[in-house]
Amino acid sequence: MALSRGYTNFGLQPARRAHMVNWADGEIGPMIDATAGIIPDPDVSPAPFEATTGEKRKREGKFRSRVWLHFTRLEKRPGEREECQCNHCGQFYACSSRCGTTHLNRHIFDGGCPKYKPPPSDSQTPTVHARENFEDILNGIHLRVDQTDSQINSNNKETLEQMEAQARLTEENTKLKEDCAKLQEEKHKIVTREEFMRLEARVSKLKEDFEKDRRGFPAAAVAALAQIHKNR
Repeated sequence: MALSRGYTNFGLQPARRAHMVNWADGEIGPMIDATAGIIPDPDVSPAPFEATTGEKRKREGKFRSRVWLHFTRLEKRPGEREECQCNHCGQFYACSSRCGTTHLNRHIFDGGCPKYKPPPSDSQTPTVHARENFEDILNGIHLRVDQTDSQINSNNKETLEQMEAQARLTEENTKLKEDCAKLQEEKHKIVTREEFMRLEARVSKLKEDFEKDRRGFPAAAVAALAQIHKNR
């Protein structure tokens, strides 16, 4: 095949024109013009222009998972989370990039949707599940970190509530013990008072008996002396 004009005989490189330029030291030397136009071959049709940049940008916003055939992404409002709605039962789910699609796959392909039953040919293989789970792991790191922080705060709150409840219970137990001690003390006082009253009654009776004996002693003594004198 004859070579077109403008190409060299080695590798079909485009011909370049040489022109003279002034160097920094004032000398004049040849300079290769790398921007010379390529003389096209009339027998070869030019390749079509492909706008790859635009296609890549379009592919970036495309949802690759087939689960999006069953969900409609809703418009996000300021201050609210991104949500999507099931096309079959109307249930709402979070659908941000950090949430992943595992919960959506379970809803559609694992029997979670009450109004859609996937055919056997539409069931996912373990490989697909593993790949999507791996993507969810990569995309959900920040979400899980946020959930972990929230869970830690919730656990701290529950711990504080339990400590407060334990403190209240301890205080109530202390008051109950004090009340029981007071009751025991009052009961002891009552028993002691009753015993004192019994002792006081016995002492009173002893006093009465002593007075009787003391009063009757002179008369008995006089009668005894008179009897002794009479016997003499």
